[in-house]
Amino acid sequence: MSKIKRIVSLLLALVMLFAVGVQLTSCGEDPVTSTDGGGNTTDPSGNATYSVTVKSQGGLPLEGVLVYACKPDGSYANKGVKTDASGVATFTVPALTGYTVELSGVPAGYHVAEKYDLFSTGTTITLTSSLVTDEDIEGKQLGLGSIMYDFEVTDTEGNKIKLSEILKTKKAVMLNFWYTTCTYCVEEFPDMNAAYEQYKDRIEIIALNNYGGDNAADVKDFKKNYYGYELSFPMAKDTAGVEDCFNLPGNPVSVIIDRYGMVSLMHVGAIPSEKYFTNMFDHYLSDDYKQGLYGDVAELIPAAKPDLEMPSSEELSSALNKGDIKVTYSPETDPEDAEYSWPFKITEKNGKKCVMPANKDLDSSYAILYANVELKKDEAFVFDYFASSQAGYDILYIVVEGNDIYQISGSTQTDWKECCPWVATEDGTYEVGFVFVKDISDSEGDDTVYLKDFRVVNKSEVTSASYIPREAATNPTADMSDYRDYVTVVLGDDGYYHVGTKNGPILLANLIYGTNFSDSSVTQLLYDNYSADKSVKELLVNGKNVYLQLEKYCNYASNSKIYAYCSVTEELATYLKAIVAEQGTNTHENTWLRLCMYYDAYGKDESGAAVGQFEDPIKGLACFNAYEAVLGSKNEVTYIGTNIMPRGYLFKFVPETTGVYRVTTKSSQEVIGWMYVGDDAKWIDNGDRILYTHSDVGERFNPDLLVEDKDGNIVRDTVNASMVAYMEAGKAYYIDFAYYDVYGAGTFNFEIKFLAEGFTYFIEASPGPFTYELGPNDSVGETIAGGIDVILGDDGYYRHKLPDGSAGSILYADFFYTTNIFPSNSLQDMIDKNGFNFAMSENDHHAVSEWEKAGKDEDALKERWGEDFDYYWNEYKMEDILKGKYHGNGKDYTEVMRGYAAKMLNEADHPERQGCVPVDEELAEILQALVDKYVFQNVEHSWTKLCYYYEYLGTASAE
Repeated sequence: MSKIKRIVSLLLALVMLFAVGVQLTSCGEDPVTSTDGGGNTTDPSGNATYSVTVKSQGGLPLEGVLVYACKPDGSYANKGVKTDASGVATFTVPALTGYTVELSGVPAGYHVAEKYDLFSTGTTITLTSSLVTDEDIEGKQLGLGSIMYDFEVTDTEGNKIKLSEILKTKKAVMLNFWYTTCTYCVEEFPDMNAAYEQYKDRIEIIALNNYGGDNAADVKDFKKNYYGYELSFPMAKDTAGVEDCFNLPGNPVSVIIDRYGMVSLMHVGAIPSEKYFTNMFDHYLSDDYKQGLYGDVAELIPAAKPDLEMPSSEELSSALNKGDIKVTYSPETDPEDAEYSWPFKITEKNGKKCVMPANKDLDSSYAILYANVELKKDEAFVFDYFASSQAGYDILYIVVEGNDIYQISGSTQTDWKECCPWVATEDGTYEVGFVFVKDISDSEGDDTVYLKDFRVVNKSEVTSASYIPREAATNPTADMSDYRDYVTVVLGDDGYYHVGTKNGPILLANLIYGTNFSDSSVTQLLYDNYSADKSVKELLVNGKNVYLQLEKYCNYASNSKIYAYCSVTEELATYLKAIVAEQGTNTHENTWLRLCMYYDAYGKDESGAAVGQFEDPIKGLACFNAYEAVLGSKNEVTYIGTNIMPRGYLFKFVPETTGVYRVTTKSSQEVIGWMYVGDDAKWIDNGDRILYTHSDVGERFNPDLLVEDKDGNIVRDTVNASMVAYMEAGKAYYIDFAYYDVYGAGTFNFEIKFLAEGFTYFIEASPGPFTYELGPNDSVGETIAGGIDVILGDDGYYRHKLPDGSAGSILYADFFYTTNIFPSNSLQDMIDKNGFNFAMSENDHHAVSEWEKAGKDEDALKERWGEDFDYYWNEYKMEDILKGKYHGNGKDYTEVMRGYAAKMLNEADHPERQGCVPVDEELAEILQALVDKYVFQNVEHSWTKLCYYYEYLGTASAE
């Protein structure tokens, strides 16, 4: 397979872990078959070599199974040989008759006989499989290739759904993991439902909801009222914990269990159209079904074979070449790859003769064109392109000598643009590959990329900004044990190594993938080799364990704008030298550079000036390279849809004046933020070095976050974030904002304002969710509300208990706005809805609401509840409800709370606490009962989650 096709394979494949349970015995229940095939040989010494193939009933080779040869007397002739990726184990034993085979290490779910005959012509053992029914699914780890464990759930109609029963009548089952507020989950349901209607007699779908925010009633209501119609396929709460057994990155995810009980497909993300469901279902229902493992539903889309040939090299030269250049054009020639590799064809765009890939409008397809270009030293290969495809999805990859250089896509281009993918550092012929990859998403524009005017120019004549990757070690020896040429590196003023001079290209270390030094990455070596007891990891440099420090750099590489590559500091270079010294056999002072590369810069920027060197790709990921934040100006933050962990980019702010500052974002997407003080902000373990963590509410009244809703009311902007902190002049503070959605993409800004030397800050008394105390050995202890300590003051109001035990600010309950605990109803709303009638249980409230929605008519309620009428009638004790008998354990405080609501503050001098009520002992008891009723019972001071208080920063003092 060519270098370029290997790259295409990586681009198209979704790699999934093969996680299976292991069966250690060699006994089973179902019969298996042993058949002749292959062969064995006998050598002059009297030994015989045997070949044993182990596969599944569906024809899938089983790798890693131990195969033992047993002599007629029952003793073993070998120590056990593992089957390879083809399911084959080959071994040599003394030539005897009557050998049998035993198997061990077979994954759970396969049925294994005690012994199998070993045939002289080769042996194939086919193992049947079925769901694992003798063990509970809870706590199991499953993945592609696993035999599924049986489970049972109850669907929204009250029916018991058992996987083993379904597979008695259906040929496959699709498990879909979802939740009601998941946008992508919801979007795929119409196509899923339409396909299910066509195939439901032969295939089953079980949509499992494992989200804690959805209860069974939510799932039922969603199914029955999905945009005006009811979904056909079964839906259920995942009470069996099925989703927990799969290492899923998020929802939605679709998993196929085939007729043999195997987890055959795991597709992460929404399936984009009905045809992908129907293609998938056709595959699993086929009479000649053969097992396979698939990480993407696109792999099941029948690939379209090219129906036209590539023009000749001469014809392409006539259409493409500009000037006298030496280039030979060719298609993919590898027989296996060429079968589905589409050619490029000659066409016109905007009156210009050009070429384009011929696979437009063909999902999950690719087209390849090779151009072998002769270049002399310092000559550049240049061409023009016009992109008219879906940005980020349908992409033209430019690959030079096996390296992915550029990716071209998009549909906003209005004129031809120049691209320079290579500048030669020595005379030679260079292979440039053009690979247009079509994914399964929608198309945009012309659904292609056009190419014209292939030419060779001097590097000084390149006009487009171009960055060409170079290896730091080149010209390997014949045995690949060393390299003859290494670049010279210099430590720059920015703290990074540069190539040639202090202002030369920045040196980058590859920490995630294999390198010229080792097929194992630095990250892999770190985790695999520096662990004495698999819990304590050590990489010693001058007697000091630097494991955690190197781990940080590996994290920077995983978050880098050039994935896998990290800018090389003096510290990182020291660690790389240590690894090379320990792992290498022929090392010297330059060997560590075999882990590194850099980018040469060519061309001109928009102003016509020579382009600068490639910028630091890990900028903002650490304190030592944080962006500079400016007071009073818009500081821009950009994300490109990558999941950065720990979250976000750091901005360094050093105030000139001691006092209180507010930092506020402006974004159209929800953001969250943190502020730190310290030299290693994103990696600190000491929580008190975090100045502030943004929550959904935070500061109650913030003029920078007040917006007008659709009804003209002034409300808080829940999209943006704001942080207030007291800062000392000359000290470094680190600001970190990120999209709430870890994959959010776009640009937003934040602004820093100086408020005053002192500031009175009206904030939540107990922000964030409930948490847990940790017990012995990190066991989960009691639920805690968190937040500030409180004390009942001499004036009868609850106050903030200060560290010295004295009383601080009064606590104020928010009656007007909703809170994190009750996001749909304010305290005023809950008064109006009888939420403070503790004679009614939560079920009572729901039953009364359902009764009222049915117009207080029993027949209408029967229609509303359908088949579940009898269940809910008894569950809610409706006979009692209709007689006015309720099931709570308290009394009705509605009128008492109306009295408190009448005390809501409305002070012009204190707009921040308008709609609030000071909390006295009685109000605290009532609010505690409210939280006990609807959230967690008997959590001390959980009522404070409904309250605010004043914190006095800097020179501010209590009012």
